[in-house]
This record gives sequence, structure tokens and C-alpha cells, in this order.
Amino acid sequence: MAGALLQSCAILSSNVIFDTSSFALSAKFIAILPRCFCILHFTEKHLTSLATSNIIYRQYFVFGEAMLYQFNNSLRGDTVKILCGRSIRFQPHLHNSFELVAAKEKGLHIRVDGNDYMLDVGKALLIFPNQIHEYVEAGADSIICIFSPEIVSSYSSTLSQYVPESNLFTPSNACLSALSHLQQSQNLLLAQGLLYLLCSVFHETAMYVRRPDRDCSLIEKIFRFVDSNHKGDCTLEALAAHTSYNYSYLSKYFKQYTGIRFIEYVNHYRVNEARFLLRYSNKTILSVALECGFDSLRNFNRVFKKIAEQTPSEYRRTIRAI
Repeated sequence: MAGALLQSCAILSSNVIFDTSSFALSAKFIAILPRCFCILHFTEKHLTSLATSNIIYRQYFVFGEAMLYQFNNSLRGDTVKILCGRSIRFQPHLHNSFELVAAKEKGLHIRVDGNDYMLDVGKALLIFPNQIHEYVEAGADSIICIFSPEIVSSYSSTLSQYVPESNLFTPSNACLSALSHLQQSQNLLLAQGLLYLLCSVFHETAMYVRRPDRDCSLIEKIFRFVDSNHKGDCTLEALAAHTSYNYSYLSKYFKQYTGIRFIEYVNHYRVNEARFLLRYSNKTILSVALECGFDSLRNFNRVFKKIAEQTPSEYRRTIRAI
């Protein structure tokens, strides 16, 4: 069986043959999987790894509905994350990975490097590493695949200094069916081949421009500062010292660029981290608060309730009852 399956998926740089026929996994076949593959089994209560490797399937439930939660999306070289569910509003951010978003229904609104995209069913975006992007409106059902450039190195290595003029493309029905198959079947063995195929489809119509000089990108420096320092001193004062920019200028600049205050962005970032820990760990609420950068349990409870409309304790009870 293994030989037949390997023959059905040949990855030859940009030339990909992808066979989405269903198959059953045997213990013998799992044993010979390359490092870039993983199978994860999802239940309502937990995620159980069935094979040691680095493709990750996640589905999150918050307040009774699936949500997309992005975390630590700058991936190491052999990792893919697949997320599914209804999108939440997520502030502008960036990371070192590709992010492919496919709409399963109308209403998915995403902003990439200042360009707005309203995705209809059958449409998709391929967001390049270090492009600033934002999920503007919540509620649309979608699939997100986040993957490191090394997964599609034959494609990414030739375009490391470029970004697309438009991130929008229209995958074939076969591609979208295959992506949906990965979500529904949890058989992620052909993920790398599918990603090469999707990049190839995108490349057929894409026009590229040279990346802007990121050394001069203040907003990128701010995002990276929050990513690195949200567990500790993540104040405007610390940011000013780190960037050598004036405190007042940074405050005004960030508000104009993102539409929210810097402290609001930091708090949302911390609360998103806390949601994950409350859902998938047995750490005490105080431990979660301190690990996510809050200086006291009282402050954590106040900020969490303002953003999530529940206290951390209520949230944990609600999410674990689903």
C-alpha cells in the first residue's frame, strides 16, 4: 500500500501530481513517513498525536463556535499548521511563514499590506512571509494553512525578495476539494504535495514586485517587539527605548496604522495566548496570567473579561463543557 501511495504523489519542484483518493493508514506505513508529515486525531476534548512529526491540525472552540487562533506562526522549517472554523477579528500582524486562506462561505474580509480582499466561495489568498495582514471581520467559515517557506523551498527560494501585487487567486475545484479533504479526513500525508500544487496555481497568474525595504518598516519592528516581549515589559516606554523613537510619536503612529491603541493590541495578544492555555493546559489561572505577561490576577481578570466578555474561570468552564 505504501508503494502505491508514494507513486500517487510525485513532487518534482513545481510539477506536482496530486491524488486525493482516500486510503487507510497502517502502522507499517506510519513508520516510514518523512519528518515533514504528521497525523493528528481530533476529539472534542483533546488532540492526540498519532505520529511523531510536524504537520499540525487544530480546531478551536470558543463560546460554542469554532474560531481561528493564530499563535507562534513563525514556523520552523518542517512544520505546517492547518486551522479551520469561523474567523475572528485579528489585529494586524506578520510572521515568517506563508499563510494560505480559502473561503468556504462569503464574508471573509482580510487586509494584506493595506489592500482589502473580500473573499467569495472558491477564492483564496496566498499571503507571503512578513506581509502585514489582518482579519477585519469575524464569522466567515474558512480554512487556513500556515506553512514555513522550507516546505515549498523550490518556490519560495526564488521569490525571497519579492511579494505578489495581488494575493488573490482562484484554485481549481480539485485543489479546494483536496484542501477540504485534509481538514475532514485528518490524513495529512499529501499536505506538502498539495502546497506545491497550490503555489504552482498561484504562480501561473501572479505578478511580483520587489519587497519594500523592511529595515525602514517601523510597524514591523513594533509587531516583532510585541511578539518577543509580550510576556514581560511590553510598554510604550520600553518600545521607545528599543526603537529609539519618541514615545508620543510611537503612540500616534501605531494608532493611525492599526486603528487601536498600543496597549489594546498588547492586551488582545496576551488574551489570545491566555485563551489557548486555559483551553489546552491545566495550569492555574494565576499561572496563565503571569505566563501571558499580566502583572496580577486582578488585572488579568479585568482585561480578559473586557475582551472575551467572560472571566477566565467562566471561559475555562464554558470551553471545556463543549
